[in-house]
This record gives sequence, C-alpha cells and structure tokens, in this order.
Amino acid sequence: MDERQIRSSYPDYEGQIEFSTEISKKKADHEDSEELHPELKEHLNRNDISLYSHQAEAVDSFIDGNDVCITTGTASGKTLAYALSIANVLRESEGSTVLLIFPTKALTRDQKEELEDIFELLNMDIQLGLYDGDVSPEKKREVREKADLILTNFTGLNLYLNSHEKWVSFFENVKAVVIDEAHHYKGLLGMHVAWIIRRLRRICRYYSEEPRFILASATLGNPDQHSKNLVGRSFDIIVEDGSESGKRTLMFWNPGEFHEEISQRKSTHRESSELLAYLVDRGYQTLMFASSRKMTELDALWAEDILEEEHDNRRAVIEPYNAGHSKKERRRTEKGLREGEIDGVVSTTALELGINIGGIDSTLLSGYPGSRISFWQQIGRAGRGEEEVLSVLIPFNSALDQYIVDNPDYLLGESIEDAVIDLSNNHVYSKHLLSAAEELPLTEKDKDLFTERLERAAEMWKQEGSLGGDMRTGYRYLRNDFPQQNIDLYSVGDETFEVQIKKDSSVETMLDIEKNRAYRDYHMGAIYLHQGEYYEVTEFEEGARPKVVLEPVDTDYYTVTLRDTSISDIEVEEEKELGDFKLCKGTGKVRIHYFAYKKKRLTDDEVLGTESTGLEPITLQTQTTWIEIPDQIKKDLNDKASEKIAAGEWLEGPEYHYQGAIHAAEHSLIHMLPLLMLIDEKDVGGISTARQDELNRGAIFIYDGVEGGVGFSHDAYEKYSDLIEKAVSSMKGCSCGKVKGCPACTFSADCGNDNDPLNRVLAIDLLSRVETSDGDDHS
Repeated sequence: MDERQIRSSYPDYEGQIEFSTEISKKKADHEDSEELHPELKEHLNRNDISLYSHQAEAVDSFIDGNDVCITTGTASGKTLAYALSIANVLRESEGSTVLLIFPTKALTRDQKEELEDIFELLNMDIQLGLYDGDVSPEKKREVREKADLILTNFTGLNLYLNSHEKWVSFFENVKAVVIDEAHHYKGLLGMHVAWIIRRLRRICRYYSEEPRFILASATLGNPDQHSKNLVGRSFDIIVEDGSESGKRTLMFWNPGEFHEEISQRKSTHRESSELLAYLVDRGYQTLMFASSRKMTELDALWAEDILEEEHDNRRAVIEPYNAGHSKKERRRTEKGLREGEIDGVVSTTALELGINIGGIDSTLLSGYPGSRISFWQQIGRAGRGEEEVLSVLIPFNSALDQYIVDNPDYLLGESIEDAVIDLSNNHVYSKHLLSAAEELPLTEKDKDLFTERLERAAEMWKQEGSLGGDMRTGYRYLRNDFPQQNIDLYSVGDETFEVQIKKDSSVETMLDIEKNRAYRDYHMGAIYLHQGEYYEVTEFEEGARPKVVLEPVDTDYYTVTLRDTSISDIEVEEEKELGDFKLCKGTGKVRIHYFAYKKKRLTDDEVLGTESTGLEPITLQTQTTWIEIPDQIKKDLNDKASEKIAAGEWLEGPEYHYQGAIHAAEHSLIHMLPLLMLIDEKDVGGISTARQDELNRGAIFIYDGVEGGVGFSHDAYEKYSDLIEKAVSSMKGCSCGKVKGCPACTFSADCGNDNDPLNRVLAIDLLSRVETSDGDDHS
C-alpha cells in the first residue's frame, strides 16, 4: 500500500502523512565459506542453503581464531552465522561445550527452538539446555552434566558463577561464548554485564583456557569500541550486510493539531489504533509497537472497537502482547501470527527482539522508540526476504519525536548511535570485585581483567573486613554471605525500596527501586498509574527494610513532584574554550530535594493544591558535563528581554526570561541526547543556574542520574557540537511559535519545576552563540 492509496481511502485523512519514501529492494550477496567443515557445507548444499556474504565472513573469521562481532540488520541471519560457528567447533573438537547468553527468557526459548532446527538440518546430535530461574534444580543438574550448549541470561549468570565448582566439566571444555543482542548492554546494565563477563573469563581460564566470543548485534555506531568495552578484548567486526530485503514504504504519520494555542496534537495512541484497524480491515497483517503494557491492552481494544463500529468488521482478531501475559498466552499469540490466525498484534518492545513471528505485512510504531537501532529493529519485523512491506511511525508530540519527523534524513542516513559503557564507576566495580574474590582468590594475574586499581580496592575492602590475604597469596572473601546476591544489574546503590500493592487483605510485591526513584515517584500522597489503575502511596518507610505501599484509589487528579536541584564540589577533568563560553567535563555532588508535589486535575491539568513531601534532600556524587556562560552573554539576553518587555510583548522581569533561556536550553539538550547515544532521557538529569557559586557565573549542567556515573554525560562532552546543533534545530523548527515553547520543543514531562520558567526564543539565541563560538574556536 502506498501513500496515494492511503490518502484516497483512509476514512479520516487530514494530511497526517508528513513524510513518505520508498526504500528500494536489495538483492542478496551470497558467498561460500572457505573454512567451514566439509560435512557441514554438504548439509547446507543438500538443503539448498546459500550463505550471505556476512555469514560466510563471520564463520571464517571465527574458525580462524578471532573473536567476532556481527552487527547487521534485522532478519539478516545472524543466528545461522553463530550456529555454524558453534557447529564447526563441536565437529572439530568432540566434547566441547558452548555458553549462549540472551537478554530475555522468551528470546532464549525461541532461539533454542531455532538452533535445534538448524542442528537437525546439519545432522548433528547436540544437546541444548535452558538454565535460568524457571528451571528446576533437578533439571539444572542434568543440563550442567549433559548439555553441549547451555542457554542462559546475565541476571542468572551473575549468581551461577558463585557455584562454578558444580560446572567443572562444562568450564573445562567451554570453547565459545555467544552473546546475542549485544547492543542491549549499555549504560548501567552494560557496566554490570562487562564485569560479569570478566568474572566469567577468569573462571574459564582457571579450569582450562578462555573461550572465544561471538557477539550478535543490531547495527551500532561504535561496534569495535562497544565489543572491547563489553568483553575486554579486540574483535573482528562484520558490518557489510549481505542479506536481501524487499521494497519498503516508510511513512511518518503526524496526528493533526486540535489545540493550536498550546500546540497540542490529537492522541498518538488513538491515531495509532485507528490506523491499525484500517490496515487490518484491508487485509494487512500488522504488528504495532506501543509504549507500555497498559497501552498494548487499550490500543488492541480500541482497534477492535473501531473495526466493528467504523468498518463493520467483526471477523478480524487483534491481540495485545506484553510480559504481563502468561508464557502460554504469549506462545499462542506468536503462533497465531506465524500461522495467520491473528490479524494484528499490539506489543511492547518484547517482540522487537528476534522471536519468530513469521513475515507480517506492516509495522506501526506508536511513538519513536528512542533509538535508530530500535526503530529499524521494530519496522524490520515486517517482511522476510524480498516481500514488499509498509512501515509507519506515528510520533508523540515530544521534542524528540517531532525532531525525527522534521529531519527524516536522521533515520535514513548511515550514522548510528553509539552504545556507551564506562567501567570507571567504583560502586559497581566494588560489587563485582567482592563477587570475584568470593568465587576465586584475587591475585596479581587478575589485573588484566580488573585493571590496576585491583590492589588498591582490595586493600580498602581488607581494611573494611570483607577481604583477607594479599596480592601474593590471594585476596579471599571473608564474610558468610554471597555478594553476588547484592548485585542488581539495573542499579548501583545498596539502598532500595520494596514496592508493595495492597488490595483488600492481599499484598503483592511489585519491584525494588532505588532511593532516588522512591523519593521522586513514590513519596507519601503520590498517585501512581499501574496497568491502567490508579494507586495512592499510603506508606513510606525507611530504615532497615525500606518499603512503599500502594493502595487502589478513585481519584480525579494526578501528582507532579517538584524538586530543587543544585551542584557543588565541582572537579574539572577536561575543558574546551568555545569563544567566550567554556565547555567542561568532570564530577560534582548533586543535591536533589523532592520538597513538594502538585495535585493536578486529570481532565484539564488545573492545579488543585500543593503539598509537602516531608522528605530530606539526597546527594549524588556523579559525572557531569557543563557549559559555563559569561556575564556578557547574560547581559545581552537580559537586554533583549527588556526590549520585549518594554514593547509589551513579554511579561515578568528580564531575570525571569534569562532563567527561562538557560532552563529551556537545558531541556532541549537533554531531549536530543538519544539522537547521539543509546540512552533514555531519564538516565541523565539537568541543572540550569543563573550563577553557580564555585564557578561564579551561570552554567547549564547535564549529569548522570546514577551514583558514580555511567559515562553518558561525558560522552555528551565528546559529541557537544552535534548535540548543540540538534537542540537549536529542534527549537527553531518547532511550529508552535510560542515564547515559552511547547511539549514538542522545550517542555519536559520530568521537569522538577513544572516547566517554569522557559523561554524558547532566548534559548535559541544562547545555544546559537555557543554553536557560533565553537566554529570560531576551530577555524
């Protein structure tokens, strides 16, 4: 289906298509493997399987003794590439074992089935075993003793390394480790995983020798750096994708404006459901990605209602798909898609990964998924081989989404975001160091894995009482617990709050959250939306066992937490002069005080009242990047504001508008970060201050929202020129024309000051001056 057909047949077409292009059909590039075992080649030939060029290149490189990273597109056959590499190892070296690691249990089970099919085709009797929290102790013992291939995840592996003596036969023979969806491991998660891999390497070398690694990844901007950061070794990078693809029509479908005064658009969710119903009614099997579990349920329900009421179609079947459904329900939905029994599915990112759902006709993205990698993975779920497909992005009315709509070349160009892993965080390092010491004594020979800070850190923990020994005899863990159990792959700190939901007489534990998030989202009186229901925080307990308790509530308002944020103890690690401006990176102590919350009516956002949280400030020693603003620039912007005030165009005083300028600039810079690196806006925070005491001038800070930092803000320092250019472009390109801006340019849903003050006009002026100064500086 093309743009012309939709324009003429869509029931409520009002010019929503803002961009449309055709991505041409691409023919396959086939090559034979030179190194693959002859018997394996013969079985491929018997089954009429020709290898793509990147598959042959990856297999040959691995057989030649290299660590290999395959970073090619969705459905390009990465599984076959590493399956053949594994098969060759097992054919050449009888009794060898292989460890395969996947990000989710669902993908693990799906890939197990696919691998079993491949090995059957190759006429190989290979035992594959699942090893995770859903497997019984008896079955785990059988898998350890009998499986040639063990499939697991990093959450489990972190714990299993503690009992490596149960894995002796496996570790004595392990020849390869496969890490699927390797781009998934970045930021805080990537940091934890990198240390788990180093612990794994250490145990493998203790029993025999280190295995070789195969990483399978979506297309990355920095695959060589990411592979080395993750595993600690250099990789042969396979990037040229030899697989075929059919013609794809790609559209950006922007919901029309219905509230011009505040640049508010029609609901992306509702518009997406209408488009899903339209495509399904015309016989297009469609997969739609939604932003949350709740929206998968609502969007599927709305689409079925629209089919019945507006298209008189009661035959079509549309199902939601998310992790809240049972495994049996999810398998049924996957099978229904593969066999054509289900016409449409609304999914979370759970179906973004390589779970087999067959070749569907079209994909809809209800909101930009946050990265080019996810975008191409999601739209790539439509079509297989040379089939023609349709993919549509329905953006939210946010700065990031609207930037994508206004700049389609960003998605269509060759540049891809980098995956950031920074191993300098001492909090995470210490947790894995203690775990490693519990697994095996730490000695001088471990410095290549745990860096030169090993002895210094070990001595510190020796003084604390957790370690004994020395570098010659080995540092040993002395306590009676298992430090691996204190590691949460998604957090840094030890202090976490348990979130409980109380309904009638039952209490359900939902999740554990870090202290900062508990203070921000779960303070007393906070209203929390969970799976379509509203809950109020009725208990907030700190102490030995911190917890928050939520109870269902019938409410007509939601809450917005207000915060006061400042930074001190600033240490500069590197700086650049940008004309009169200065760009710096370093560290600082961020003080965050969630002091109050507003109650806002659900129907119209009217403020019903403001209440104190009763919470004390919290501090965060973390990494930061900042722009220092000279006094002359402040004077220039104040003069501009004064002219507007004198002309009656603006209200308030000039200082208000200057603070609005740096505040809007801060928001815009953070909005644009996901265009340059794999990051969620919530991974970082921002501070804009008219005068910072230690610097004695104004400044805009971007800081990592994790104790010790994870590298995001420092990566922004390296990419500052692109970041500033995109922030200026976003604010300039917004159609709102408002001084304050709007949700599509300067507003932030996470703003602790309720988006006040903001001044888009002066923010453009300010960042444009930084941009120009940068050009002068490098001329």
